[in-house]
Parts: sequence; structure tokens; C-alpha cells
Amino acid sequence: MKAAKEVAETYLKIFGPDRFYIECRSTFQSRSGESGAGGAGEKLGVGLVGTNDVHFLNEEDHYAHDILCCISMGRLLSEENRLKYPTQLYLKSRRRCSRRWAT
Repeated sequence: MKAAKEVAETYLKIFGPDRFYIECRSTFQSRSGESGAGGAGEKLGVGLVGTNDVHFLNEEDHYAHDILCCISMGRLLSEENRLKYPTQLYLKSRRRCSRRWAT
């Protein structure tokens, strides 16, 4: 955390408070880092930007993305031991993200 704070302070000096933000990323794995980023942003006096990991545009695009990944890696959909992305890695609306962060 100390190193992260030093890096953030450096960027804050370079860009100023109007052009530097701290990212709060919502992931499919956990929400463990949310309070840390928010607290750091508050201490430094900078804004927060909520993001999520996006690999395809809409939730229903997951299957097509899965096929493209198989093609690019030379794998079959039927293979059990291959890279499989979670279905939740689509672009969320502001409303959907707001509900997630509020819980």
C-alpha cells in the first residue's frame, strides 16, 4: 500500500487533481479492494472511476467470444482444460454498475 500511495502521489503531481483518478475495478473474482481504493482517493483528494473488466459488448455475446477464443488458441469448445472466460465480462450499464457497488 505504501508503494501504491507513492505512485499515486507522483501521478497526482504530474497530472493534477483535475486530470488524475483512481480506478475502482469491479471483478468477477472478488470485491476485496474496494474500500482501499476509495480510502486512498479520499486521502489524496482525487476522484474515483468505477470500471469492470470487459471482453465482449453484451452478455449474450459470451458464446461468440468463447468461439473466437477457441479459434485463436486452436482449441475445441468441447475441451475441458481450456481457457474459459466468465459470462459476466461484458460492458455494464451505469445503472447496473451502480446497483452492484451499492450492495
